[in-house]
Formats: sequence, structure tokens, C-alpha cells
Amino acid sequence: AITHFNTNYAIGGAFSLYDGTNRTGLALIETNGALNAAFNTGTGFNGDVRALAARGTTTLLVGGSFTNYNGTPVGRLVALNTLGGIDPTFNAGRVGANGAVYVITPIGFNEFLLGGDFTTYNGVTANRIVRVAADGSILPGFATGAGADGIVRDFVVQSDGKVIVVGDFQTIG
Repeated sequence: AITHFNTNYAIGGAFSLYDGTNRTGLALIETNGALNAAFNTGTGFNGDVRALAARGTTTLLVGGSFTNYNGTPVGRLVALNTLGGIDPTFNAGRVGANGAVYVITPIGFNEFLLGGDFTTYNGVTANRIVRVAADGSILPGFATGAGADGIVRDFVVQSDGKVIVVGDFQTIG
């Protein structure tokens, strides 16, 4: 996964080193490829990072198959500040998704679509698709019916606000 974050690029995946420096699952790199050492992930993630999205210039949303970040339990979704610390303004309930998050797509103003291989988000049924606010809470009004019957891997938001969903599923709704 890769996204533009502030003046750098955040890269995520299943790695433990970047340019010889410990960065388990996530690194922030400069436009010239050098590691941004100020963004310190500590011990990092205990699983793969699969999705990244910037929330403005101060917060990076990270999704994947992990349940722990730098010694703190997180539910496959966490928001990090510009130094790599957990952003306390984003609360995925420390429950988060009960399965991997594969995609985080910004929609509207400070709203995000999450997709993946989960069936609940913060204990609420959300079959592989959920719309959340900038603070991580579920937003109403995004009706997906019964949700997707398989993994959601990506979204494209059209100019008219309609969403194209891509993944390993047969039906949605």
C-alpha cells in the first residue's frame, strides 16, 4: 500500500526493514526515497499493512490484518500522527474490524469507506463495507443491505457520489 502523506509517502506491507532500519509494516519516506526518521513506528505491526489513507496533513489511517501496533491492541485499523504515535482522536473502539481491512477510501469531507474481509466493525454488522467518520465512528446512511458476500478490495468514488466496488464477491446487498 502507498499514499501521499503530508510531503512524504507512506508505504505499508509485510516488511520489517526499510533501508536497513526497523520499520515493521510501515515506513514514511521522503520524495527522494530516504527514510523519514522522525516518523517512528517503534515495534510496528503484528500483521500486514494493506491499506493507507491520509486524513488531512496530520493523520494517517492504516488498515490491515494486524491486531497490535507498537504494543497497543488495535482492531485492524489505527490512526497515526505525523511522528508515528497513535492519534487519540480516532477511535475504532479498540475493537475495530473483526477481519482484515484491505482498502480505505476518502469520500466527502472527513469520511472514509472501509472494505475488506470483516463482518463487523466495532461490534456492529458491517459485511465487508462500512462508512466511518474522521473519528472512526460508523456513519449512517450508507445502505449496503446484507453487504458483500466476499472480500472487498477497492473502491472508486465517481463524481456523482456513486461508488464502484471491486473484490472477490458475487453479490452486494
